[in-house]
Amino acid sequence: MIGSLCKWAQEMGHSVSIVSADKDILQCVTSKDADPVVCRITPDKGEVHFAEQVKEALGVPPEQIANWLALCGDSSDGYKPYPKLGPTGAAACDLTAITSRRMRLTLGGPGNGMGALT
Repeated sequence: MIGSLCKWAQEMGHSVSIVSADKDILQCVTSKDADPVVCRITPDKGEVHFAEQVKEALGVPPEQIANWLALCGDSSDGYKPYPKLGPTGAAACDLTAITSRRMRLTLGGPGNGMGALT
């Protein structure tokens, strides 16, 4: 719902600030240079997150947050992490390869001993 409202507001020319600690919201943020912008503000520290901060902190762009959380886990949504992967390993995966019909990932590149999910 929040994502849909953000998209609608942007289409109407409005910038949006979302106050939330939920990582799922990060998939809605835009670059700070976008016009209009969408950012997340954490309620506890008041930190402002744009796409640049998301990529720097988590290693993935906002459009890959949902796939990243599915692999590294998100306890608030009940996602268990993929074994032996973690946030850094999930960020190293080719998350663009995840589709609703077929998931194929090469975990960390060739020669890492982890194989592939198909």
